[in-house]
Amino acid sequence: MCQKIQRLMFFSVSMSMLLLVCEPVIPSIQSALAATSLDTVTIPQNSSPEKSQLASPMQTLPSTAPMGQLTSEMPKLTPLAPPPLTSIPSPSLPIPAIGVSSQSFSFSTQQGNGSSTTRTLTVTNIGRGTLNWNAAAPAPWLTLSPASGKDTGSIVLTVSAGSLAMGTYNTAITISAVGTAAVTIPVNLTVEVALTASPGSVTYTATQGAANPSAKTIAISSNGTWTVSDGASWLSLSPTSGSNNGTITARINTANAIQGNNSTTITVKSGGITKTVNVTLTLNAPSVTLTWNANTESDLAGYRVYRATSSGTYGAPIATIQGNTASYVATGLQSSTTYFFVVTAFDIAGNESSYSNEVSKSIY
Repeated sequence: MCQKIQRLMFFSVSMSMLLLVCEPVIPSIQSALAATSLDTVTIPQNSSPEKSQLASPMQTLPSTAPMGQLTSEMPKLTPLAPPPLTSIPSPSLPIPAIGVSSQSFSFSTQQGNGSSTTRTLTVTNIGRGTLNWNAAAPAPWLTLSPASGKDTGSIVLTVSAGSLAMGTYNTAITISAVGTAAVTIPVNLTVEVALTASPGSVTYTATQGAANPSAKTIAISSNGTWTVSDGASWLSLSPTSGSNNGTITARINTANAIQGNNSTTITVKSGGITKTVNVTLTLNAPSVTLTWNANTESDLAGYRVYRATSSGTYGAPIATIQGNTASYVATGLQSSTTYFFVVTAFDIAGNESSYSNEVSKSIY
């Protein structure tokens, strides 16, 4: 039976292929494996009906492609992804944090001022753990002491203008530490022109209609140019500008002032800096000082003074002087008026002499 089988035969059993081979026809099997197309199993004419039934046209031979091709057409295995690693939380670590007592600093000084100005900055640890901090500032006019510390500490800020020109200078202090965010603190310095005016106030006293009071001087100390001004017509200044150190002369003209108290301010400016000098003028009412020859009589009791605005029209005396004082100051006079005066003497019995010669005084 096996000798009549000329070709390889396959029977489909479920998902597997059953291979029947008879040793006498091994060469035919090898030939079948070398074929490149599917062959339909055919039963020879002289075969028995049983063989014909087995070789149904519905049964086909499998592909006889080379084994390498079969292997390449096999589906690939998809590698399984490893399961994700689950992170194990580590215990929380202490984290320090920087705290400061001030968020900014401002300094001002005069140009050429050799003295220094200091302020204090406090650094604290507002977190947990240990805070080892360092402080730095890039400006040469600002020094920090100390420049490092642990946890809570104080830093002394020292500012010195030195030879800096007039203007505004800006820098920043940086407080840093390992393991935490740094803190930046702005610092600005304003350098002003040096300017002083001395004395800070002056006073004058004068009598209306009389001579003007003596002039006074004000010393200006500066390392730049300056100007002066005032707001009163009764005050004049000379000079009104200058540079470096100088002197201002302040003069009073009572003709432009009013009786009583007069006040104004002298303003000195240099490089944006302003200094003031207060000025006060007390202008008294006009006065006239009368003098006469003393009476030599033994029973003299005193003198009476009379005043009028028209010659010879005297009324009651304006003053009675006891004893032998031979002078009197007449006050309360008005400007633009001419006054007339006479004097009498009286004795202990009340007898009064006739008028003295008349004198006049015009008040302007």
